[in-house]
Amino acid sequence: MSIDHRILLAVQLGNLDLENIINAVELCNRYGLDTISTGSYIAWAMELYQRGIIDLEKTGVPLEWGNQESILEILRMISCRDGFGDVLAEGSFAREILGDESKDYLLEIKDLPIEMTDERLPQELCPWAGHLHEGGVPHEKPSFNRCPRAS
Repeated sequence: MSIDHRILLAVQLGNLDLENIINAVELCNRYGLDTISTGSYIAWAMELYQRGIIDLEKTGVPLEWGNQESILEILRMISCRDGFGDVLAEGSFAREILGDESKDYLLEIKDLPIEMTDERLPQELCPWAGHLHEGGVPHEKPSFNRCPRAS
C-alpha cells in the first residue's frame, strides 16, 4: 500500500483505523476506483458536509470526518452510482451538480484532484510526468531534457 493510499483514504478523511484503511483500499481495488481521486472527492464531500453545504438528506450517509462506516458505504455508493455516490462518481464535474458554493472547496487542477505529492522535483518521475504537465499524449515519447532540476 503506497503512501498516497494511506493519506487519501486515511488521514485526509480523518480515518486512523488501519484495518478500515486496508478495507477501503481493498474496496477501491475491487470496485476499480482510483484511491487517490476517490479519497480526494470523499474529503471534498466531507468538507461540504461539515460546512452545511450538503446534508444527510442529500448524502444518505453521515459524511463526518473519521466516520469509518460512512467511508466504506460511500465507496460502495460511488462504485454502484447509488444515491449521492452517483454525484461523487462524476468527480470534479460534481461541482456543477452541487452548486457554486461547493466549488470553493474542490482542490483540483484541469478537472483532476490534487495529489499529495509534487512530481516536479523527483527525477525518477520525469519520464511519465513530463508529458502530463505539457498536455502530451500518453503514448508519445516523453521529453527527458525538460525535467526540472532541484536547485
